[in-house]
Amino acid sequence: MAEVIIHLAISGFIFLLGVVIKYFKAYFLIAGYNTASKEEQQYMADKGIGDFMGRQLMIIAAAPLIGLILERAGFIWGDVVGSALLIILVFYTVIAAQRFAPPPSFYSSGKVKGRPSNSKTAIAALVFSAVVVIIVFGMIFWIARPTDFVLEENELRITGAYGTVIPYSDIEKLELSETIPRLVKRTNGLSMGSIQKGHFKTEKMGDALLFMRSNSGPVIIIQRKGQEMVMINFADTEKTKRLYQRLKAKVG
Repeated sequence: MAEVIIHLAISGFIFLLGVVIKYFKAYFLIAGYNTASKEEQQYMADKGIGDFMGRQLMIIAAAPLIGLILERAGFIWGDVVGSALLIILVFYTVIAAQRFAPPPSFYSSGKVKGRPSNSKTAIAALVFSAVVVIIVFGMIFWIARPTDFVLEENELRITGAYGTVIPYSDIEKLELSETIPRLVKRTNGLSMGSIQKGHFKTEKMGDALLFMRSNSGPVIIIQRKGQEMVMINFADTEKTKRLYQRLKAKVG
């Protein structure tokens, strides 16, 4: 459920941004538009840059949802397809947006003084913004992905973002708590809805490495020798309990 919320939140934000630009003429939200002169802004507006960018953002908003639908339908590479589609659409938008930049003749016509440096800056800003969007959304997708917990013969291997390996011999205490220790600070991680993943500080138990998909218990708490504790749970309570029993058998 948390993954669905994340995908909907990202898609909803991008779609809303497109609506605001297209229908409410919030062109200042277009990267590089504010760096252009008034004459250049008017030229780009007359050519329809607001309508184009707004429409493209609304189309781009569908990419994460397509990936989610494919993944839920059982297509193992669904999320990758969604991310690839997002990247393709963003770069197409950046390239296609160049046609809205004033041509050299615009500056030689006497309508505006100066050289076409601002339009070039606007395109560079669009490219930079596209790269930033891809990196940010890519990181969110990667961190938010469900974690795999592999119980090897001598160690617990945790895969994905913030993954680690915990030798059973390093576990000083293992417990299944019905309540989650109060978190007071996120030092390096993701906190989005019911997902808490990465490095946090707790109110009474010190530093903790979290792999949590639910804001309520139960939660597996692993105390390690000389290292921050690890807390694990799933949205499915029974799944949390099953992992605890398997881990307890290994540690015991």
